[in-house]
Amino acid sequence: MLFNPWAGEELDSDGSNHYYSGEWLKFSWKLYSKILDRGYSGNTMYSKGSSDALVGQTNPEMQTQVDPRLTMQQVADQINKGGFETFLKFAFNKNYGPEFFTRSIKNWPATRASDNLLVPIDVRFGLKTASWGHNYFGQNDEVRHMIGAFMVAENYGVFSADLITTGNEFYGFFALDLPNLESRLNGNSPWAAELHDYTNNQKGILAWQMYSVIQWWSK
Repeated sequence: MLFNPWAGEELDSDGSNHYYSGEWLKFSWKLYSKILDRGYSGNTMYSKGSSDALVGQTNPEMQTQVDPRLTMQQVADQINKGGFETFLKFAFNKNYGPEFFTRSIKNWPATRASDNLLVPIDVRFGLKTASWGHNYFGQNDEVRHMIGAFMVAENYGVFSADLITTGNEFYGFFALDLPNLESRLNGNSPWAAELHDYTNNQKGILAWQMYSVIQWWSK
């Protein structure tokens, strides 16, 4: 039996969890396993050593999978096809990393709110990230929320990412859903605040926490 550090329960030897069926912890364990399997720092991946310690192994495939000269639109096209795991591939790749996405967000045109100096800088970044995300990942709601939360956490930490993304859902509910409640309830217009959006935000923050630990470990 193996121990699942995220669920606090035992797993069968094949890694399947028969003790906890919650989406959140299943996602945590799945993402944790993928990161360990797929790689970090661009050309290295983790594997289990004889002492059961995590060791680095060169993984040339990681470099051939990512063209170092892609534009943001080309990267976004790949992510929209491959999902959040493809985003992680770029985040871990030394030719890109989160810095590639941060530069793109900062160069994105500002809105009146994201350009208002009276608004805290982390909130301004979150607003630009939301606008940027709608442009590049507008057809992939899950990926858009996960990447947005990941990037806010990367630049301003977990607390800001949690506060900003959760606050955005509350804003959507009170400012957009309540004034149009009848239309929402009748199914004539989509809800601005949805539970799965909140869940995807939390998944993005969790992914960043795992990413940052592995980056620290690899130094």
